[in-house]
Amino acid sequence: MKNDGKHKFEKIDVFDISQKEFYTIKYQDTAHFSFKKTSIDLYNIRYHANGKMYRQAAWLDAGSIKIELHVDDLALKIDTVLNSSIYYEHLNFYKNNASLYQKKDTATLSDLLLKLYEKHIDNPYSLQAGEMYIGLNQNSKKDLLRFKSLTDRQGDKFSWFFLYPLVHERLHKILAITSLDLNAYTFIDPSNKKVKLPTLTDNKYYLLDFWFLACKPCISDHKEIFKKQPLLAEKKIELISISTDDSVKELNHYLNKNNYKWANYLETDIKKITKDVGIRIYPTYLILDKSGKIISSQNTFDNVLKWLENNN
Repeated sequence: MKNDGKHKFEKIDVFDISQKEFYTIKYQDTAHFSFKKTSIDLYNIRYHANGKMYRQAAWLDAGSIKIELHVDDLALKIDTVLNSSIYYEHLNFYKNNASLYQKKDTATLSDLLLKLYEKHIDNPYSLQAGEMYIGLNQNSKKDLLRFKSLTDRQGDKFSWFFLYPLVHERLHKILAITSLDLNAYTFIDPSNKKVKLPTLTDNKYYLLDFWFLACKPCISDHKEIFKKQPLLAEKKIELISISTDDSVKELNHYLNKNNYKWANYLETDIKKITKDVGIRIYPTYLILDKSGKIISSQNTFDNVLKWLENNN
């Protein structure tokens, strides 16, 4: 590692992300580590200096790998990786497809992710592509079923890897759950009381808004929701926001500051609806009918409005 002399390093940690192998040595400019891995894996490299920790993660092949690094005032930076094509394949995938993210061209990006998953189906890197694919297509059963044929081929050979539940188990949850029994869940209301959600009467739908305070897209959507409350009422839609935060005080401050009067609750620690449904992207909106059947799932309020225009 290149050292500018400004940092007095004490030790180096290197370990695979699943922490099956964890190695620590005293600081040296050149350090050697020997892993027993026989396939691609994700590794964490950490340098410790004066109570600070500088870290970097890297996908690496098995074999004799050489990594050149340096530390600036903010972070550990990887300069070069030799004998590990997966490192650059991973970086180049994100670099080359950044425009697809910006254009929100999910169809093209999804196709590329499926190909990437299939290419690496025999090593854990496939799960990196799979997690992203599910995130892009969590609202499309058709696209998820398309992906399921690949996960079925892969089976549980990587069940030990940390991304496995975020791909295989989450996919199963999303495909399996078609309705919700809202009476099975208890929430915390703004007065800090445990409550059940109100039962629909003459309303046609619930619109469940899953969010949290540090989620910028959630906060942005709430401004639009505030403007569209008359429209939701006109269409007989019961709007309920469910925060994954844990502070009633902070929730009330946010609601009062913005004069948001619609129903807002916090999840309890006992039984979480977000966990049962497999929600990992925020905001997420679930549209339910009176019986609790999930009619639609969206990730922007704008898409909720488009759905209402076409279906209500």
